[in-house]
Amino acid sequence: MLPGDVGGGLLLARPAWHARAACRGVGADQFFVEKFGDLRPARALCSACPVRDECAAQGDEEEAGMWGGLTAGERRKARTDARRARRARAAPAA
Repeated sequence: MLPGDVGGGLLLARPAWHARAACRGVGADQFFVEKFGDLRPARALCSACPVRDECAAQGDEEEAGMWGGLTAGERRKARTDARRARRARAAPAA
């Protein structure tokens, strides 16, 4: 998602990957919907986006909206799963 505001602050310099985003020129309202709103149009755009990973990384700490094809809840779960996997790899073998 390419909003003009990120994290409550104005995004002054857009990253270069924004120019390649599938959502370029699409209104933010498709990515920031009301609770239980229809995210299918956003998911469709994100599914074929060449910069999905970069977008997801930028939106990783955002509390709202779809970033890189993931909702805020999906991003939280992905972070939790990644932390658990890191801990499991770092744990000494029994």
